[in-house]
Amino acid sequence: MATVHKFLFDRSFDDPRPGHATRRKANRAADATKPADAGGPIDPNGAAEAAEAESYAGLDRRRHPREDPAPPPPEMFTREQLDAAREEGYIKGHTQALEEAATADSHVTATALKTIVAAIDRMDAEEQARVTALQKTATRLALAVTRRVLPATGEAQAGDEIEHLIARILPDMLDQPRLVVRVNGALAEVVRSAVRGLQTTSGYEGRVVVRPDNALAREDCRLEWGEGGIERDTARLWEDIEAAVSRHLNEAVPPAPAPDTRAPAPPDGGHDAAPEASAEGSFDIATEAEPVMPAAAGPAHDSARAEQD
Repeated sequence: MATVHKFLFDRSFDDPRPGHATRRKANRAADATKPADAGGPIDPNGAAEAAEAESYAGLDRRRHPREDPAPPPPEMFTREQLDAAREEGYIKGHTQALEEAATADSHVTATALKTIVAAIDRMDAEEQARVTALQKTATRLALAVTRRVLPATGEAQAGDEIEHLIARILPDMLDQPRLVVRVNGALAEVVRSAVRGLQTTSGYEGRVVVRPDNALAREDCRLEWGEGGIERDTARLWEDIEAAVSRHLNEAVPPAPAPDTRAPAPPDGGHDAAPEASAEGSFDIATEAEPVMPAAAGPAHDSARAEQD
């Protein structure tokens, strides 16, 4: 019976343990010296060696006992705990998102409010500047109109103004024996006529003396009695008006323009037109164009002053 030899690789997969290679060679040599027809059993050492080589080379196909898998580790948290933790995390995340959104909205709102406040402040400043400019313009306009109208009106109504001043003073002069009224010479007769009627209505029994004084302006007058006096000074009145306007405008008031003394152009026909008569009487052009003399320094308009006879 032929001897069956195992197929072996040219490359040794044996474990390089001491004496292992020598023992293999000895076994091979012993197998080679046996006769081919020898019917004896195969050397058990050679078979064991082949089995060992096959097992070492990974060719051992013998069934090994299957090991049971290790049991899974026990759960550290229950499902209820996991669900509760998940719900808590969701609530925290949702709350944080709402807080961040509220913070962002507050920031946007604060920025918008700051912008609105700045715009309102700017508009308020511009409006205040515009109103101030309008007030100053209105004040300048009122001063210009007054400068144009008041002198002519004062001259036209000078007799009435002086008569009103005397009528206001006479009730307080009942114990005074003498009252001196100084007026412009053009109004002396008009004032004398007015004083006669005032003495009758007021009950003043003293003596009223009307003296012409061309140093006074047409609309000015001065009343004097034993212990004092009072005067109407339009020059001082204009100074007070211009000072008040200057304080309001916070700037110097320009001087009044010089009066236009040119004679008006005659109407068609080459004849001068007669001046219109007013309620107090007629005034010729020469009288109205008479230059105004500066009044003597004295107290303000309609203010009492003490003086000695």
